Amino acid sequence: MSNDLSTFRELVLWLWQTHEKPWDYRNEHAKFIVDSYNLAASSLFDRELEAYLPSESNVSNCFPNNRYFYLTPVTDNRIMVPRIQLKCDFGRNIPEIRCRLELFLLDNNAEVQSLGFRFESPEGKSAQTVGVHHYYHIQLIQPPTTRIDWLPETQPAFPIDADDPVKLLLGLLISLYGLNYIDTILREAYHIRNLGKYISGIRYKNFDVFEWYRIIEIGNPPRHVEGYKVISNLNEFEIFIRGKYQGCNIRSITRSEYDALDRAMRKIYP
Repeated sequence: MSNDLSTFRELVLWLWQTHEKPWDYRNEHAKFIVDSYNLAASSLFDRELEAYLPSESNVSNCFPNNRYFYLTPVTDNRIMVPRIQLKCDFGRNIPEIRCRLELFLLDNNAEVQSLGFRFESPEGKSAQTVGVHHYYHIQLIQPPTTRIDWLPETQPAFPIDADDPVKLLLGLLISLYGLNYIDTILREAYHIRNLGKYISGIRYKNFDVFEWYRIIEIGNPPRHVEGYKVISNLNEFEIFIRGKYQGCNIRSITRSEYDALDRAMRKIYP
């Protein structure tokens, strides 16, 4: 079994084992959503999920049309019930992954609404034509509850930071649960072979922490007093500076401008 196939399969099974099932949701709003559409009836079960995932003996597999894999509700800001349907074909040099993500949520009138996305692998190119979607991408799909005739389902297709099926699935999870969910996966799914290699290959975790660059000016005409690299709370910094220099102007500058200041003018807060 290839590394991509094995790790992808094990990660999906780990998600099934660790995420809440729709009939066991603890959040009351999520329970209401499930009951409103009888969503639990369309959930896969253990043996079904294993059978419908790609494996060494069947590298091309998909979920039936009416069966889904449910994840733990998203509870940040707005309660959402996510469900996934998969189609996979690892029998080609760039595996085909078509992952439909459908979200059920409540509007401001406590009515259940829905929307959907598809997370997909490159769709092919040839010597004659370059496919417009020959990259890992995300597109809108018709919501599962109400069809929207004007919905743009082809473009835009949003590129995603992935170059294999595992990173595509990780990108979907980050989109739902935030970047810190990667730390949860690393901590709790450490037994999945090669998973750390895939996680280290995504660039979401490689961005620098925020730093702000500011120059402090006083007088008329204004003269520079100090330049600051701010690596903490920006509001707290501005309160500190306005207390230190009454009536001063705090102006944003680029990092290169800050680095070009005389060393005596450059300061770090806090």
